[in-house]
Amino acid sequence: MGSRLPRLIFVLLAAYAAVHFSFYYSQLPDVVASHFDAHGIANAPVDAPMTWPPIADAAADIPGSARAGSGFQLLSVNWEPHGHPPGAYLTPHFDFHFYVIPAAEIATIDCKDRTKPATLPAAYGLIDVAMPPEIAKMIGTDTLIGLCVPKMGMHSMLAAELASTATFGGDIVIGYYKTKPIFIEPMLSKSKLMEKKSFDFPIPTVPGLAGVYPRKFHAQWDEQGQSYRFIFSGFAPGA
Repeated sequence: MGSRLPRLIFVLLAAYAAVHFSFYYSQLPDVVASHFDAHGIANAPVDAPMTWPPIADAAADIPGSARAGSGFQLLSVNWEPHGHPPGAYLTPHFDFHFYVIPAAEIATIDCKDRTKPATLPAAYGLIDVAMPPEIAKMIGTDTLIGLCVPKMGMHSMLAAELASTATFGGDIVIGYYKTKPIFIEPMLSKSKLMEKKSFDFPIPTVPGLAGVYPRKFHAQWDEQGQSYRFIFSGFAPGA
C-alpha cells in the first residue's frame, strides 16, 4: 500500500478537477472552470509502467449543466512522467483531454482509421511519429499516424513546436478521429505548473467543430488555496 499511496493521492486530486464544473458554470456566465491542486502536481509519480493503450489517471463525466453550455462531455487526465515523442514533449507533463464525444465513442477508437482531417486550425500540424524499436515492439506498430493513440485519437499540435528542439511549457492540442474534431487538450508541463503563476492560451478556430466550444483557456493560480483554476471562456458555435 505504501508504494501505491502517492499515486493514489495523485489520482484522487486529478479526479477532483471535474467536480467543479456544475458549480462554477452556474455562477460564471460564458465560463466553465475546474480545479487542480498543486499537491497533485508536486507529488505526481516520478515513474510509471507503460501501458498500451494508456490508462487515464482520472476520468469523469462533465455534469449536465456544464455540458449543455460548453460542448464538453468528458474529462480525462493523464500524467506523462517521462513525456512522449516528438522531441519537444519529452518532459514530464499532464494531458487534460476535454472530449466533445461520449465515453462510449472514445472507447471504440483503435486508430485503424488513418484518415486525417482535410483542414486543420491555422498554424497547426498533424504529423506521423516514429516509435523507438523497444516501444514499437510493445505497441505493435513502428509509427503513430497523426500521433494517434488508441482510446484517445489523433493529436494535432502547433507546427512550430513540432519542429522545435526546445522543451515545451504548455500548448492547446486539438484531437481528431475519423477526420472530425473530438477533444480540446491543455497539455501542460510540470515545470510550467510548478511556477505557480497564472497564464493564458488561445484556443484556435477548429474547422469542422460545429458545436459550441471555447476560444480561450486561462489557468488562474490561487496562492491561498495552492491550486489552479482552469477556466474556459469565449464560448461560441463553430463553423
